[in-house]
Amino acid sequence: MSRNISRRELLAKSGQGALALAGGLSLEAILSGCAGPELQQRKQVAYPPLKGHKVQPPANGCLIGFGESKAPIEAFRKYKPLVGKDPYLFVLQSIMTTRQMVSESMEVPGVPVVQLGLLYPQCKDIISGKNDSYLKKFAQDSTEYGKQHGGFFMSPMWDLNQVSKVNWPWAGQPTEFKKSWRHIWQIFEDQGANEYATWVPEYLAAKGHPLHGYYPGDQYIDWIGLSIYNREKYGDQSLDDRIREPYNYFRSMYPDKPIMLEELGATNNYKQAIWLQDAYKTIKNLTGIKATICWNVVDYQERDDDTLNEQSFETLKEILKDPYWIMAK
Repeated sequence: MSRNISRRELLAKSGQGALALAGGLSLEAILSGCAGPELQQRKQVAYPPLKGHKVQPPANGCLIGFGESKAPIEAFRKYKPLVGKDPYLFVLQSIMTTRQMVSESMEVPGVPVVQLGLLYPQCKDIISGKNDSYLKKFAQDSTEYGKQHGGFFMSPMWDLNQVSKVNWPWAGQPTEFKKSWRHIWQIFEDQGANEYATWVPEYLAAKGHPLHGYYPGDQYIDWIGLSIYNREKYGDQSLDDRIREPYNYFRSMYPDKPIMLEELGATNNYKQAIWLQDAYKTIKNLTGIKATICWNVVDYQERDDDTLNEQSFETLKEILKDPYWIMAK
């Protein structure tokens, strides 16, 4: 199957990538036009490289994505005219097969974040092997996808630590969750998919939802994901206030694991743009955060409209002009 050569491959073939690295700049910085003096001087968190062809944390800056619950590729295409460039990351949710992921991902330059919900199973069903046939096929297709496109993120069973008003059947069960995660990971391992699958658990970063007890083990985790929303009905709170505790916890407990804000959002109101502007300043200051996905969605379970309004898009367009934020083009 033919495809356009990637910018990374082009630089590698021409030798410019080696020259960039020799000069002290990351390849991600060169690819994204991030070679300005501000970025070179900024103190960054250095994470060890991941084995295989997984999604590597950028040496400098932060990967940028957008998330929706709609058809992902159709949604992905609309962001370039709204924010000026294609996002680096896009979200594929639960019931999409990897073959769909392959065919649709050919149309866009980004890297998928697969939120694999398996049609919302019980942990006991995963552990018992009830879903093994589906998972084995998914893993086999993932291997083929990886050979064609490279690394991608796998994020099964989001909001894993949610304990109050539990919306997901796997949430709030640390022992069962860890067994389920390891079971899925092992199937991918057996099919060779972990050469490319980059595993990121998504913790709900909210008061009352414990962070400890859910970690499956270093072998099974590549990045750490956090979900943070500012909902008007719960009272306004800055991202800085919300993220300090989970950020410090994971940087202290698992310093080798890069952090992704896998879900970031705010209620659609007149304060949304201001909140986002402040949030991205906070993210830039917390240089252990290497990826951020801003969600543009109505959350029916929370009964909250987190769609991005026109003012927010204009604000994001200005924010993302900063080369610190790594886009697809």
